[in-house]
Amino acid sequence: MSKTLEFAYNDWCALRFGASGANSPGTWLNYFDTETHLMRPRYQGGWLTPFDPTMVTNHFTEANAWQYSFFVPHDINGLIRQHGGKEPFIAKLDELFTHSSATTGREQSDISGMIGQYAQGNEPSHHVAYLYNYAGAPWKTQAIVRKIMDSLFFNRPDGICGNDDCGQMSAWYVMSAMGLYQVCPGKPEYAIGTPLFPRATIQLENSKSFVIEADKPTAKRKYIATTRLNGQSYPKSWITHLDLDTGGALALTMGTLPNTEWGKSGKYRPDTSGIKVNFVAVPLIDSLPTVFNDPIVVRLSCPTPGATIYYTVERSDQLPLSMVDGVVTCDVPDTVSTAFHQERMLYGKEPIILKDRWNRISAMARKEFNVGGGWSSNDQYTFLVEEHDSRMLTRQFFRHTPIGRLALRTRYQPQYTGGGDQALVDGLRGPTDFHLGAWQGYERDDLDAVLDLGAVKTVSEAGLGCLQDNNAWIFYPTSVSFSFSIDGKRFTGEKVISNAIPPEKEGALLQTLTASGLDARARYIRVHAKNLAVCPPWHKGAGGKAWIFADEILVTAK
Repeated sequence: MSKTLEFAYNDWCALRFGASGANSPGTWLNYFDTETHLMRPRYQGGWLTPFDPTMVTNHFTEANAWQYSFFVPHDINGLIRQHGGKEPFIAKLDELFTHSSATTGREQSDISGMIGQYAQGNEPSHHVAYLYNYAGAPWKTQAIVRKIMDSLFFNRPDGICGNDDCGQMSAWYVMSAMGLYQVCPGKPEYAIGTPLFPRATIQLENSKSFVIEADKPTAKRKYIATTRLNGQSYPKSWITHLDLDTGGALALTMGTLPNTEWGKSGKYRPDTSGIKVNFVAVPLIDSLPTVFNDPIVVRLSCPTPGATIYYTVERSDQLPLSMVDGVVTCDVPDTVSTAFHQERMLYGKEPIILKDRWNRISAMARKEFNVGGGWSSNDQYTFLVEEHDSRMLTRQFFRHTPIGRLALRTRYQPQYTGGGDQALVDGLRGPTDFHLGAWQGYERDDLDAVLDLGAVKTVSEAGLGCLQDNNAWIFYPTSVSFSFSIDGKRFTGEKVISNAIPPEKEGALLQTLTASGLDARARYIRVHAKNLAVCPPWHKGAGGKAWIFADEILVTAK
């Protein structure tokens, strides 16, 4: 998510310089959820489910969904439109600043300086307090910016609320104390905030100066009543870099009550619509498990209003070779591009029903955009239309009969579900990259589960697939034990398999800890993987919580 949002801004910057070949500044639209009005990670073609916007996960860098959902500095007008207008947008900003400050998921020291879910201690949030200006409520910017300056910055060695990366934490304060902030670097404009000083002078390289004067600003007199630029009434809530560079003075009259009319009108609000981008979002597919037992119904949708969805479905009663070998990727010849153009089907409201062992759905969306027009010689106006396509969505589904039903005695962490409560018996094996979502993660806790085979059987072998990546605090269990029961209450015949691979061994490693040569009559198998619990003293995270990552319980029984 962080990469997508920041790369979208980077692409906008590249296009400002006339660069060709840049991707689209509109890619953020793939991730804006119109139900929650938040940037929501996508997983296997659909929305990440369940979704907790306070959760810190690998989908975001040093942040969560709340803190990145306003990172569209190059297209704030578009972000406001996606919210349904300025009033819902203002309400969402209000919710950001008033929400509980508690976060879930992994610990992240960079998330600091909290006001609600706003994190002043980390750079992706720094422009957000000024976004009220863009929705016609600059008095709200004045209130929250003054609160940030007064409550999160102090004149002492630890006087900033976060890491001063490249001086950005200090730069925010210097700019905000003057009463200006550049929300979108690359667009030479500054949002007007609330000055901390009665007078600030900017000495320019051209030997001129620009002066910002405020009438007795205090913690209470933080609201702008009127503004004058070079002696003339100035109703706008922003100024340009040219205004600064030519020299002059911005005079602000301050008050204790907000002026809700100043900067409210559309022509007085800043905007960052910038380069117009006709963008079609990638279609969404229902959040369904990759592996199913009974036939499933799949539905498609598209976040772009008015877009038409086209799709193809490939089916087979045979699993691809790579699936048999425990790899999710498909070795079936790639006929999607040909099939799509020759046999594409228009998606309506009818569902897609899947019931074969292997299924692959490919879908794209298309929309026509008016890009201009003109009058013909016979006085007929003709619109110029461009067709734009989304990128292709491709997802595979597998029909699989599990070896049994799993009951978990300990709970996995919600950011590493592996696919849910039955993920350890779904027939899929996780790859070496734990970020891809196939692994189920247990932080400090043991993995303890009971598998119900559905009937009494003779078990000859049992195993648990595990991952080690000590660079990510993930270690093999110290041991895995298997015990057996007829009634699910009394377990006997415990077989303990100790891990022989040291935690110091680096790299992404895969291992199945297996108990062989069993002759156990059982309906229920208890699997207990012992967690290292804390990172060893030699580890860079010494004393921190260690993880177990598991992917599949394997049983041979008849």
